[in-house]
Amino acid sequence: MSEEPYIIVGPQTARKIATRSRRWLVYGVPAAGVLVLAGLLAAVLWPRGGGATVLVKRGDLVHAIVGNGRVECESTVEITPSLSAPIAKIHVQEGDSVEVGQVLVTLEHAPLLAQREEAARAVAAAQAKRDEILRGTRVEDLERAAAQVREAEGERKRAEAKLAEVLRGPRSEDLEEAKAQLSIAKEEADRWAREWDRFRELKDQYSESERDEVRRRHETAQAAYRQAKARHDRVRNGATEEEKAQARAAVAIAQARLDQAKANHARLVRGPTEEERRLAEAELERARATFARLEAEVAQLTLTSPIRGVVLRRSREPREMAAPTMSPSILTLGETSKRVVRLEVEEGDIYKLREGQKARITSDAYPGRAWAGTLTKIPPVLGKKSLVTESPREKSDVKVLEVRITPDEPLELPVSLPVEVRIRETVRQNVLLLPARAVDVEGRVRLANGQLRAIKTGARDDGFVEILGGLAEGEKVRLPE
Repeated sequence: MSEEPYIIVGPQTARKIATRSRRWLVYGVPAAGVLVLAGLLAAVLWPRGGGATVLVKRGDLVHAIVGNGRVECESTVEITPSLSAPIAKIHVQEGDSVEVGQVLVTLEHAPLLAQREEAARAVAAAQAKRDEILRGTRVEDLERAAAQVREAEGERKRAEAKLAEVLRGPRSEDLEEAKAQLSIAKEEADRWAREWDRFRELKDQYSESERDEVRRRHETAQAAYRQAKARHDRVRNGATEEEKAQARAAVAIAQARLDQAKANHARLVRGPTEEERRLAEAELERARATFARLEAEVAQLTLTSPIRGVVLRRSREPREMAAPTMSPSILTLGETSKRVVRLEVEEGDIYKLREGQKARITSDAYPGRAWAGTLTKIPPVLGKKSLVTESPREKSDVKVLEVRITPDEPLELPVSLPVEVRIRETVRQNVLLLPARAVDVEGRVRLANGQLRAIKTGARDDGFVEILGGLAEGEKVRLPE
């Protein structure tokens, strides 16, 4: 077996020495018969546990992590509406740069727009009324109000005369006039009825146009007769209860208009009161408040960018419904002024992580360049792998921890650029080291003489483990074959 000093330089060293030892044994056996016998005897008498030996030596224990990452924005903003409405237009695409205040999305809400227009008209009306009250009475206003009073008085007199006529009943002269008109209408209707009968009997002797003319005169005379008879019956029987009620209602309406006209005229004569001024001001303020509220809601139909950044995701399209609680949001923006690197660390390397570790960032897109960074965030939850390269050996179904690397200086790299991140940290200096595979699952090692010994271990890296007790520097330990 090899007794040469063992130099700890990496996890592969022990394997290489073991390979050379096995190769020497295989090719040395057929060299001579004596050696065969000696080898068999040695196999029986030699202690258990063959294989290469290594020395317990001092060295540095290093944690190294190499993983795939991606450049991302440090902070993101979700663009969601403050009210529920259909999307009319989205003005940006994924990857577009945006500025503060830039219009991103326009929503539709026809009822809200109509309410705002109605509120604007209400403000204009209240403003005009308030101005008129504050301005005071003008001569032309007084003249117009007086004319309205006179007009209302005339309307009331006509309504009262009509009511008196309805309640009085028919006069003898009205009844005679109605009878005379009925007699004339009947004679005319009978004459054209006879003429129409004659034309129908002798229809072959007259043209079509002549027959049409006689028929038209016959129908007109019949209609006039029915109208004259209805008037005669109405005059003879007097007004119905419904007509009396209508006449009384007309008088009441005319009186109300007259009272309103007189009140308006009296108000203009005395001028506006302090109460009227306060009411006009209050009405104007209410109208303005309603308009301001609706104007603010209409402004919410236009969604603008609160940051200077880039559109990371566009999750919805025009004509889709948008709401404050609906997920996903319409757009996701990233703030490009500060960029970080998202690194996925496989679960086997998680124990090596701690905040504050230094990292080296490189990218195939920028050969020969590197950027320094610091591990600033280690989340408490594992997740699925999402950063996948084209390597055929890469596993995509492993659990990973998504950590954040913050560049030490502003990182002017495109968002979503794939990068490689290397984290290397010396966790122990000048400590006793042994290849990790030399220690069995029960925490024991096999010495060069074949004896098993329990030891105490500490930190470890990918190939070596720190020896805290049970072994001294320079002792020899066998490696398992």
